[in-house]
Amino acid sequence: MRILYILPYMPIPANSGNKNLTYNLLKFANKEFVIDLMIIDSFCDSETINKLIKKDFPDIKNIFFYKKNSSIKLFLYKFFFFLRGLPPVLGNYFSFNVSNWLKKNQASYDLIHFDMWYCSPYTEVLKKKPTVLVSSDAYSLAADLANKETKQILRKIYINVYKYFFLTLEKYYYPKFDSIICVSNIDSCYLANKNKLKNISSIGIPIDQKLKNKYITHFNQIKSNPDKVKILIVGNISHNLISARIYSYLVNVYPHIQEKYPRLETVILGQKPRNYLLEKIDQLKNVIHIDFAENYYDFLDQDWIYIYPLNVATGLQTKLQQALAIGLPVIANRICLGGLKLSNNVNVLESNNDKDTIKHITELVEFPSKRINLGKSARDHICENFCISNIGEEYRKMYLRTLRSKNNQ
Repeated sequence: MRILYILPYMPIPANSGNKNLTYNLLKFANKEFVIDLMIIDSFCDSETINKLIKKDFPDIKNIFFYKKNSSIKLFLYKFFFFLRGLPPVLGNYFSFNVSNWLKKNQASYDLIHFDMWYCSPYTEVLKKKPTVLVSSDAYSLAADLANKETKQILRKIYINVYKYFFLTLEKYYYPKFDSIICVSNIDSCYLANKNKLKNISSIGIPIDQKLKNKYITHFNQIKSNPDKVKILIVGNISHNLISARIYSYLVNVYPHIQEKYPRLETVILGQKPRNYLLEKIDQLKNVIHIDFAENYYDFLDQDWIYIYPLNVATGLQTKLQQALAIGLPVIANRICLGGLKLSNNVNVLESNNDKDTIKHITELVEFPSKRINLGKSARDHICENFCISNIGEEYRKMYLRTLRSKNNQ
């Protein structure tokens, strides 16, 4: 099978959820299929990038580079999509050069794989060719949840405008794809019901092979020195909703924990926290903020109690997945567990309010063996169900179903 992957970014380094998915999927796909890449991004040296990709994916055949739009052309394309009620960011990636290339060369491929929705308009020229869209999240649902959590009027207006754009996108372009893949059943069920889509399913995000093969050291650390446990909170804390949730934790949970365990440290990892959060951190004893952790997997491999701060989420939370794969005991709201197929009190501790969080932290501090058992169960679950070979096989079956379905039309 020959497949063209259309990517709206350079897949290396795998430093975000979608890049992580694509990078690890390509590790499987470039050995199983004949793969060409089309990358639409801002390039300064395509020759160097080509060598970098071929180093990690030596079996990939051809790589086609197209620059994102800029200046007047970018403004015009953005305005065009805006007038149609679609996300203006589509204008970054649409080009008649790409469209014409796809018209001329689509016969060379058995299937076209779209990574994310940014390049959706190209489905207009691929009506006879099997197409797959990896949507990852349901973005209109994400906007809706964010709107419910936001109290600022101007922010609400901004979110609702983008919710409208995403609803239009999902209604107009998604039915044109032969298969749509989300990373969580929360998103796939929402899109299926919202747009009456029958061609939608869920496939998880594969974990890095290095993470699966990593030797875990902190289980022995817990046995030898169980009192060295600390709390870790990780997130995109430049985002107001995440900063607000961490702030809420520091106001409503931290004082109870500090009273019971005055020497217990809380570490908050993330770049550019909101000022109000940073001010709160500075006021508190034993609360530390870190911008960046070098060798992130080694950093995670310590005796942490890992608290995931969000109470609204769509998609599959890769930071959460990585913590589970390292074998950390995780406390998280149920809504953040979509796509991970976890079991409460077996490989995760569900917390739906502050009382739950306080209770779970207390249990994990008082019973070090629970940190070990919960962490080992979590690691086994993630490594078995989200390894590259298993997720890749799910994609292989989905590609074949898509081909059969298209051929039977």
